[in-house]
Amino acid sequence: MKSSRKIWLALGVLAAALLVFVWIWAGPGRTLFTDARALTDWLQQWGAWIPLLTISLHIVQVLAAPIPGAVIDTVNGFLFGPWLGTLYSMIGLQVGGFILLLLVRRFGRPAAEHFISRERLNQFDERVQRYGKVFIFLIFLIPFMPDDIVLALAGLSPLPIGELLLLALVGRLPGVFVANWLGSQAPELTSGQWVLFALIFAFLLFIFWRYHALVVEKISKWIEIIAQRWRKKEQ
Repeated sequence: MKSSRKIWLALGVLAAALLVFVWIWAGPGRTLFTDARALTDWLQQWGAWIPLLTISLHIVQVLAAPIPGAVIDTVNGFLFGPWLGTLYSMIGLQVGGFILLLLVRRFGRPAAEHFISRERLNQFDERVQRYGKVFIFLIFLIPFMPDDIVLALAGLSPLPIGELLLLALVGRLPGVFVANWLGSQAPELTSGQWVLFALIFAFLLFIFWRYHALVVEKISKWIEIIAQRWRKKEQ
């Protein structure tokens, strides 16, 4: 992606975040985020469609990654509480992962490259093939790592789909629950805490956008060291 496009994309994301914040803080959305009864009344208008919507968002996120999965998890926690929200998050992640694995197994690497750029696949291809399950599990365990990329590459390995889905389930569950729990605490925040939360979120968003590749590579090297040591113990 060209630098100019990156700049416009970042500005668009920040503008959207600002509009949402204004809607929450100064508009009608503030009532929904501070009044549990108002939120309940609003959700009743959607009924059973809300869980289906958030599950579908997670499925799309696995296949196309249009929005960070942690954002969906936080929203699920806010809407449904930490336990039910985590359940909906995990259903979406597992169904999306299952679809991705089926496509990769059926159509091979071209299917993976249809969803993920070849450059990003090559970044983790050798590590997945060399370290196998240990590397895959640790990628799932650490939040904000490109676990969908690793899952697609793992689908090209001889590991059974059921085993890969189990690694994804166990590895993702702690981080997903924490994100849902944090989302469930949102109605308890005061006005000052909301402002602080918004500032921290904006800062983390900038860091994630500006240094994402560097952070991912550093963490990946640490995971690689752990996987190397684990393999030596098994030998």
